[in-house]
Amino acid sequence: MAVESPSGLEVAVAAPILGVPIPDSENPVIAAPLGRVRLEIARSQECRADAGDVSGEIAGFADNLLKGIDAGYCVSVRSVGRHRYRGLPLYAAATVALVYWVAEAHGEHLSSHEILELASVADPFSYDRSWHPVISSARLSSAEGRVAVYRNEEELALYGEEFIEAGYSGGLVRVEPRVSRERIGMDTYNALVHLAGVAVLEAAVRLGEGQPLARIVGDMKPIQDGVANIVWGLGDPGGGCVWTPDMPGYFTRLCTGGSGGKGGPRT
Repeated sequence: MAVESPSGLEVAVAAPILGVPIPDSENPVIAAPLGRVRLEIARSQECRADAGDVSGEIAGFADNLLKGIDAGYCVSVRSVGRHRYRGLPLYAAATVALVYWVAEAHGEHLSSHEILELASVADPFSYDRSWHPVISSARLSSAEGRVAVYRNEEELALYGEEFIEAGYSGGLVRVEPRVSRERIGMDTYNALVHLAGVAVLEAAVRLGEGQPLARIVGDMKPIQDGVANIVWGLGDPGGGCVWTPDMPGYFTRLCTGGSGGKGGPRT
């Protein structure tokens, strides 16, 4: 959960690690904390954000959130200090912090599940339902500071406080699906969805056995990259890297270097 710091709120930044969204399906996704970011949130006449490449999306989220509860004010959000985060991990962390801040300002103390529920209706963009577990897994991992497996509101799990050492290689890649039920057939499409989902469930079992997340990612890399290639046309991301979903309609190369241990790196 977000915690107070002298320079604002500090919240874990989490990224989807395993799981590939497949259009018109709802498969589980594993997200893990990468580190932490500090955010300054204050009342403002208009909603605005200064938080990197997702500033516009964060401002739109704040506007939807505060109009939705008829707050009568808006907020400004600013990231504090240097950090390396971008895209969905930063957006998920900032929106978790925003819901937490607004709730606390109104005397409410929300659980992580309540934060996710409120956040999911304030996103300023539309997306296929296959992207819901992507965004929600990152939010749950951010809110809890733990590895999270998320499929929907009733099918989720949390594991140890393991921060994973990972960095990006290259920018975000815009994708379009190149398969559909009509194109490859119902049975083939469903088998692809099943493969992607079972791989994440196997990874979750190994997490429960105490295996390091970085090792699990390496073991599941052929399936992760294979499904990303079949569905989205993404080529080999290179050794040590996997294709992971980011903001709706985008993927990125995430390169893992091991686990950072409990507490993880702090920015």
